[in-house]
Parts: sequence; C-alpha cells; structure tokens
Amino acid sequence: MRVELMQGRSNDRRWGIALLLAVPLLGLVIAQDVTSHVDWLISDQWVLRGDAAFGWWAELLKAVSLIGDFVPRLIISFAVALWLYRGERVVAAISFLLLPFLAGAYSSLFKLLFDRPRPQLIAHLDHVSSASYPSGHMTGAVLLYAMLVMVTPKRWRRLVLVCALMMMALTGLSRISLGVHWATDIVGGACVGLGFALLARPYLVAAEA
Repeated sequence: MRVELMQGRSNDRRWGIALLLAVPLLGLVIAQDVTSHVDWLISDQWVLRGDAAFGWWAELLKAVSLIGDFVPRLIISFAVALWLYRGERVVAAISFLLLPFLAGAYSSLFKLLFDRPRPQLIAHLDHVSSASYPSGHMTGAVLLYAMLVMVTPKRWRRLVLVCALMMMALTGLSRISLGVHWATDIVGGACVGLGFALLARPYLVAAEA
C-alpha cells in the first residue's frame, strides 16, 4: 500500500512538471505563428456577435468568467482553507491559500515573456489589462476546481468532479466567446492550473479517500 502511494505521488509530480514545462513550449509554438489559423477559426465560430452579445447566454458566460476573477477565487479559496483548517488538515489549507499566488505568478511570467496580443475579432466583452497567453482566468479556474475535487471526501467526489469539469469548460468557452482569449491561451492556462494542482495533490487528497 505504501509503495502504491509513493508511485502515485511520483506520477502526480511527473505529470505536474510535464504540464508546467508544456506552457513555455506551447508559447514558442504560438510565437512562430503555427497556431494562428486554428485559433482564428475557433474564435470566429465562438465569439458573441450582434444580439448574441446581450442575451442570456452572454450573461451566463460573463457570470462564469466573473467567478474566475482573482478576488472571487481568493474568497472561495479562503473559505475552503478555513474548512480544511477546522478539520485539522493544515497543510491542505495552506496549499489552498498559497497555490493561487504561485500559479498566478507562473502564468504572469509567460504573459510578460511572450506578450501575445489579445484577439480583436469583436469589441471585448470583458475588461482586460494584460497579455493574452496564457489565460490567467483559466489558470485560476482549473487550479481551484481541481483542488476542490481533490479535497472532497470520496462519497461526494464524483458529483464535484462533474461540476468542476463543467465549470472549467464554461470558463474556457467564456474567455473565447467574450473575445478576450484565443483557444491556445486557454490550453496554456489549463496546463498551468492542472500542473500546480497535481504537484500539490499528495497534500490535498483526504486520508479517507
């Protein structure tokens, strides 16, 4: 049992590192203009134009995107950390408070290095203040939702996993549909978030899981 646990931790670490290393590699591919055609095709299909930018679907995507903002994510992380601390899972609680800043810094580093322009297919339907790659919203959302799955007791984990996957997908779709990110920005952000979550997984999974 102990050997299996050690192997599982080693696999998590390898996958986490691989995903984090994939971020600069994908950035280099993007910088060579390899993905521009695919990015444009996806955005052209999914961006909200005309009346669609003001309908219920647009409002739903804006709400999902709002949850992905740094402050709402930090509030959720703090609430979960408090629950974990009260359950005497101190290391997991610290992870929930620390990882958003580490993942955000890693994401911001490559925003500065690659300085990718935002899409200009439509007038942006959300405020933006930094470069496009990788998506900070997707980084934070994937990190938060993945960690929530990991700390959830086993009897509830399947339900939380389904909800988490749905929110991750909607977050990625919202950033493209609101005209503020390319699809490859979403992939890069997801790699950052999931990479950090996997590195922290041994400290997050409930003992009874």
